[in-house]
Amino acid sequence: MTRFYTYPELTSKSLAADKSYGTGPFLAWLEERRITQLIPVLDRTRQTDGKLTRDAFTYDPERDTYTCPEGHALSLQSVNEETRVKRYLAPAGTCRACPIRARCTDTGARSIVRLMDEEVREKVRALAETPAVQVARRR
Repeated sequence: MTRFYTYPELTSKSLAADKSYGTGPFLAWLEERRITQLIPVLDRTRQTDGKLTRDAFTYDPERDTYTCPEGHALSLQSVNEETRVKRYLAPAGTCRACPIRARCTDTGARSIVRLMDEEVREKVRALAETPAVQVARRR
């Protein structure tokens, strides 16, 4: 696990940095300290080789599942505490019979990865769209 060092003599209400600092664990660390993040989120969700992105799937936080565009559930299969990654998987039989399979996956079943710090990442993404944050980044 990544360790972040604290310096008690330093205090800040916001932090600007480049995208390499926009990882889930670091953003969560800043969030715990109530430091406004002026950092772009490091995001690779669009790297799908032309397949449907994770945005095409609906996340249900109460059930901790995803639903595919065809209405089928992808259930939580594994949690890696060290990498802070959760993996969701659709049933292979469901994917084999799916009419949009070719646009969704090349494997036996579609899987989706969700970072354990995704809620903070979503908050930072939304904050990044505000005019105040855009001005602060330019400064």
